[in-house]
Amino acid sequence: MTQSVSIAKYKSIRASIERDIRSGRYVSAQRLPTEKEMAEAFGVSYMTARRAVTELVEADLLERRPGAGIFVRSLSSAKLTMQRVSVICRSDDTGSLSRRFQNLATKECESCGWRPHVVHYQNDYYRSAERALLDAIDPAIALVSEHDLYGPLGNALRKAADRAVLVGSRLDEDGVASVMADDALGMHMAMDYLKSAGHEQIALVACKSPHLREHCEFVIWKSYFPDIAESELFDRLIVITPPAFESVSDAAYYAVSNRLKRDALPDSPERITALVVMAEDMVHAVMTACRHAAQPVPQQVSLVCHGGGSEMAYAHPPVTSVDANLEQHLKAATGMLAGLIAGTLPSSDRFRLISPRLVERESVLRLTTGVYTNGK
Repeated sequence: MTQSVSIAKYKSIRASIERDIRSGRYVSAQRLPTEKEMAEAFGVSYMTARRAVTELVEADLLERRPGAGIFVRSLSSAKLTMQRVSVICRSDDTGSLSRRFQNLATKECESCGWRPHVVHYQNDYYRSAERALLDAIDPAIALVSEHDLYGPLGNALRKAADRAVLVGSRLDEDGVASVMADDALGMHMAMDYLKSAGHEQIALVACKSPHLREHCEFVIWKSYFPDIAESELFDRLIVITPPAFESVSDAAYYAVSNRLKRDALPDSPERITALVVMAEDMVHAVMTACRHAAQPVPQQVSLVCHGGGSEMAYAHPPVTSVDANLEQHLKAATGMLAGLIAGTLPSSDRFRLISPRLVERESVLRLTTGVYTNGK
């Protein structure tokens, strides 16, 4: 009870300062009362007043000048006439997805006349994102993986369902507006493309998961080989199991290297001619493993990245990818958020499924006989 009262007072102080800036009582470069003076004026603790000021500093409305005090930043009044939207994503993403999301979400917010406020969270430390969802009053667009939803961040999104949109996963059954890619369609695109190029020996490279065999991508990949025994089919599944706190790239390199070494044995069955890699942060390691095994892409092994973005154009060779179409994700997300802000988005319309797109590049070689010319 005490904590909820403190949060309410903190919000009240922040809203009061914002009103004073908007009305012109506090103008650009004007010095504000100290946090101690604010605490006395509002009848709250020093820490509660400091928390309100810290939020306004993080929002670029105020600035602390060491030894001088707290001052109003330039253009603060103009900023407060715009709707602020929190853009939430991981800060420790080793791939490019978070960076692309942050850039595209910022542009989409600005095109809607909103003022984006980027909030990063780190692995196993979600406090900044939780605070943006629970303590603040701003609407939010959040890129959160399925793994990160099992815990405090997922709970925070559920509590902020009236003003938050989730991208990349779904909680629409819990009332959270959600936008995600049609992963089933994407897997069909990858497999159809490789099949049309003459490939039959297609392996799937995926990270280990407790429910891997239930994932739609795995089920669809399996459906393309109805006449193959299950034991032989699972031999084509290359599961990446990175040790705790170690790089997924290292694990991908060694797993693919070991599989290709088996292909080189005299008694090996027909070798793999194509790989579908389930994450772009494994692609460079997989291609390096192929090259070191004297089976370079695409001369000896073809490769498609499921979920790869524009950075796959700069791989060597450029990699054919099923792009999640993040631009359309953000257009749909901002449209849904506008509906939430206006109170016009019905509870029955809180899910958008975005069609991915296949981007052809140079990592797939078309075969005429189903095998490479020097294949078995």
